[in-house]
Amino acid sequence: GQLFIEGVKNWADFGDDFLKLLAVKEVLQSYVLENLHFLNPQQAKTPFSIAFQGQTIGLMPSVRGSKPTYRQKLTELGFKPQVSLKHDTNLVIVGDKPCELPTDFWKYPHYFFKETDLTTFIETYNPSFLQVESAQTEENLVENVRQLLWSANPDSERLAVELLKTGGVPRVLLPDLVLVAKDSDDPQVKVLIKKLIKGQLSVQESEILSNFRLGAYRMLQKAQWHAPNFDVAQMAVCFYERRKRGLSDFFELTQDRNHPAWRRMSDAMLDYNPETQSLSVSYSFLTAAELTLILDKPYLQTIKSLDFNYSDNTLPPILFEMSHLESLMIEFRGKIIPDEIGQLQQLIRLDLRGAYINTLPNSILHMKSLKSLHVHYVTTLPKDFEVLKTRLNYYNVGDRVQYI
Repeated sequence: GQLFIEGVKNWADFGDDFLKLLAVKEVLQSYVLENLHFLNPQQAKTPFSIAFQGQTIGLMPSVRGSKPTYRQKLTELGFKPQVSLKHDTNLVIVGDKPCELPTDFWKYPHYFFKETDLTTFIETYNPSFLQVESAQTEENLVENVRQLLWSANPDSERLAVELLKTGGVPRVLLPDLVLVAKDSDDPQVKVLIKKLIKGQLSVQESEILSNFRLGAYRMLQKAQWHAPNFDVAQMAVCFYERRKRGLSDFFELTQDRNHPAWRRMSDAMLDYNPETQSLSVSYSFLTAAELTLILDKPYLQTIKSLDFNYSDNTLPPILFEMSHLESLMIEFRGKIIPDEIGQLQQLIRLDLRGAYINTLPNSILHMKSLKSLHVHYVTTLPKDFEVLKTRLNYYNVGDRVQYI
């Protein structure tokens, strides 16, 4: 069976019903336990870590382990375990069965974790490690802190600060911290972050923190000119993850495809509409390798419309395997359209804007569904192009423009 969940604007309103699926064994129970983050603030995939020290924590009645033992260990580790769930419990450990939740429970933010998250944490730590999260590599620390900062939730932001007070601030996190120090909804968080990173920024970087107003026109571009060695592009990543705005700023700030966030941000730029089966890729100019990686995604195998900008001279073979395509629009800088274009037998519209094509392949004459053809400029047309024209509703091939 399959579970379809769509149109949920507020997961908290849906929380009771979602947790009731725990009663359905096998697939649905596993699905709920693996996707508890849907119920977290901002649906954040926040790991259970020492950063939650000092928070209240409640256990659902259906957890399998010894509740007194759990509470003892959690107390030793600096948490505040509760005998039963309260309406304002910070952290909730979910068992394998649903339970009745307190009145007004969903009016407060909670972080949900499955029982194995808790047992793994307890096995990893003991009271001698209260102040140092030694089991974490710096890479894991950076990822975990970023998830907290990107949540745009002040409570999570405070947890990130506390975690960094313990383990120190890796330099790669400074752009995210500067951004949150300017963008947080909580003035106290802004003060805490400024104190945390004081002395770790250069003079130019400190001026980004104090003098550049977030939201001002081209603020990030100006910041980059002011401090060229600071990863301002990462600030753009952080702002996008927090507010879901300013996605294109990242690509204006860097064309470095080796930037750690390039893949994340480029995937975010995929404008895919499942209802119309259309995909538009609006960032930069794709290489053959990047286009292949995108089109190789399983859910895109049956798309009907594709629009992208392309930088290489030859189109990749995978494009001509997209047999369901009805509309293909490419900002193209190459000069050759391969004969394989004829394999797209369902194609109705072909638009090669910006292209200076030497010769249109003969296979285009056999594309029976083709009704609209636009090529910016072409030197030589196929011998029987006049026959194709009789089937077209519109064609534009440079100065050879005609409506039929």
